[in-house]
This record gives sequence, C-alpha cells and structure tokens, in this order.
Amino acid sequence: KWETGASLPDITQIPALANIFDTSADVLLGIDLTAKEKRVQEIYDEADALYKNGFHNAAAAEVLRAGLKEFPNSHKLMSGLMTRLWMERENDKPEPVRDEMTQEVIRLGEKILAESTDDECRHNAIQILCFVYPEPEVGQREKAVALAEKMPDTLLSRQHLMSHIYNTGDKGAALREDLIFSNISNIITTMRINFYPHDDGSPRYTAEESITIERKILALIDLMFEDGNYGYFRGIAADEYREMAASYSRHGDNAAAIDNLKLAAEHFIKSDEQDERPNEQYTSLLFRGKEIGVPIYNMPYNNAQYLLTEMEKTDFDALRGSAEFREIQEELKKHAKLR
Repeated sequence: KWETGASLPDITQIPALANIFDTSADVLLGIDLTAKEKRVQEIYDEADALYKNGFHNAAAAEVLRAGLKEFPNSHKLMSGLMTRLWMERENDKPEPVRDEMTQEVIRLGEKILAESTDDECRHNAIQILCFVYPEPEVGQREKAVALAEKMPDTLLSRQHLMSHIYNTGDKGAALREDLIFSNISNIITTMRINFYPHDDGSPRYTAEESITIERKILALIDLMFEDGNYGYFRGIAADEYREMAASYSRHGDNAAAIDNLKLAAEHFIKSDEQDERPNEQYTSLLFRGKEIGVPIYNMPYNNAQYLLTEMEKTDFDALRGSAEFREIQEELKKHAKLR
C-alpha cells in the first residue's frame, strides 16, 4: 500500500522496516543524504570564510544559526556555532551577554557529546569545554578534568602517528616538519601562558625574570628560523618585544622600553606585509619549502593598528611625551588599517 500510494505506515513502524531492509530511515523516507551533507558543508564553509577573512565571528554565527533552523540536528553546524560563540565572547561583550554566550557554548558542547559519533565534532567540543568549564564564572573545573583525562597522550596524536607511519620519503619528511612546527608553537604558547599568576594572585615571576623568559622565547624563535624568515612566528616575536617594552617602561628603563617598542613595531609591520604574500615559503633549514600559509586573523584590524591600540595603555605613560615614542606612533599610522 505504501509503494502504490494507497496509505502510509505508522511512524512507529519505520525503525522496524529500516532494520528488515537493512537500510536507514532516511532512505526509506526518501531523504537525499548526499544533498543534505553538501548543503550543510556549504553553510559551514560560508561561515568559515567570514571568520577567516576578517574575524567576523558574529556574522558567521548568524549563518550557522540559520543553518541549524534548516538542519536542527546537524552536529557539524552546532560545532561551528559553538566555536564562533566561544571566540566572539572575547570582543568586549557586556558581562550578561558574555555569560549568556558562555551558557550557550556549554549547551551546544554537551549536546554534541551526548549525541554525536563524529570524532571531529566531539574533539572540538571537548577542547572548548575544557577551556570554558574552569572559568571563574562557570566554576566546573572537575568537568574539564574528566573530559581531558579521556583524551589520548601527545604521543597518540594524529601528527605523531602519521610521522611514524610515513617514516621514509618526502611525505614522511613533510609530516615531521609539521610535527616539529606544531611542537615549537605549543612550547612557546605554554611558556607564555605560564606567566599567569599564582593561586593567590601574586606574580609568578619578577619583572627581571619575566624579561628573561621573554628573551628565551625570542631565542627559541631565532634558533628555529636562523635566517630571520619567521613567517607565522613573526607576530609572536613582535608581541614579545611589546611585552618587554611594557615591562621596561613600568620599571623606569625608558631607553630599553623604546628600543623594544621599535623592534615590536618593525616586526608587526613586517608581519602585516607577510600577510599579503601567503604563498611564500619558509627558508630556514628545518622548514625549508614549507608554505607559510594564509593567516587566520584574530582581530578586526591589522597588527600595526593593534600595537597603536596597545600603546594607549598606561604601561607606556612614561614614554608618551618622548619624540621617539611619537615617531613609532607615526610610522605605525602609515600602515594601520582595518581588515
């Protein structure tokens, strides 16, 4: 009767029919899964492009929200929306708005973990929840610990395993380049995070110790990129010089502060120039031939404008009246722009 259009089966019979004919309910109901997956990917890609081409997280989130109205059970779109909301929270949102976004991030993440079998979606949810749960306003560090403890050790990561699978030849060499690059990035990021204060709020390092560690980070970058072609790491180097300039300024060494601020400006301007040439390659010994790649911006303006904004902070008040400080500002203004 169903085949001839005389009647339709009771909806409760659909799972049994699908089992009998060894197929899915979607196939029985005539749902084109390929077309659905293609449309979901198109929505995801549209949102991703908004993010990568100017850090438009709010606009990307709206595209994903609209997509979820069309495909309310798409974990891929949920994962994308979760990521965009998590990042958009940091853009000077009022506390009630930020709290609401945080709760939505948690709801999406927990829904994905409860329902999805897709590893990529689940891993993204776990990563973001591990960052969000310990935040003071959330106060659920134990949930983050429970999720993190279920994840594999570093030695079981995709990059590490692939580098061993392809243990010879050019493909293996390229995979090991990526692994070294990733490890260097993680080491530097962890060194920078370690500046966070003790549990009682006291500084972990003195000003002199902080500057010493910042110089270690710069020395590591120089060691890995001995020819000065820093690529992705140029922005990190620039920010370290900015941090040292602020530290010297706070402690009265204005000459050292200006010297480091000049280096910060030089590297930030070069980093912006590099962003215009994404197809260039690294030339240092370890990464020779590796593409620098297209940058993903994490702010709506370029690095020159970022440094100008940072120079308005009280850290640099002691330098503000000097001719050298104004010269750095004027040079940065020539290059500053919105993305």
